[in-house]
Amino acid sequence: MSKKEEVELKISVSGTEITLEANPNQTLQSLVEKALKEAKEASDPAQWGFFTQKGAEMVAVDMAMKAGDATNHYDILYLNKKAGITG
Repeated sequence: MSKKEEVELKISVSGTEITLEANPNQTLQSLVEKALKEAKEASDPAQWGFFTQKGAEMVAVDMAMKAGDATNHYDILYLNKKAGITG
């Protein structure tokens, strides 16, 4: 980690696993574009959302959640296209 006050999020973007450093007070919504760039995924950030796996299902995560809270709740987050969006 480059700064002590940052947290590290483990994120899978379309199957590519990355580690993203973030301010713990940043919302997950504000991290979508950064995660897409890090994973070299050229796409409209508005089409994407964070999910977590519950059993065999992928469940949407509250995009207003703070990065610091997300690191306490989830080992890994999945950044996938929202339902109904293809391409």
